[in-house]
Amino acid sequence: MAAKKAKRGRGDQVAKPVKYFRELQKYLREVVYELKKVVWPSRKQTIGTTAVVLVVVIIFGIYLGIVDAILSRIVRFLIG
Repeated sequence: MAAKKAKRGRGDQVAKPVKYFRELQKYLREVVYELKKVVWPSRKQTIGTTAVVLVVVIIFGIYLGIVDAILSRIVRFLIG
């Protein structure tokens, strides 16, 4: 009975790395296939959307800074 366990365990040790390697190959093949289907934005689109994001972040930063300053003064006035 011990001999059967040893044989089965040894065979599993050899088969597992091969199985994982095949699964990894399959996964990477599917990743490459999916990346080929992606429609990437042009350089002009990327620059445009980046500019919009930066402008919105700056506007919200200024807005939150003003609100913070106003609320800080109110709290300081109330606390004394």
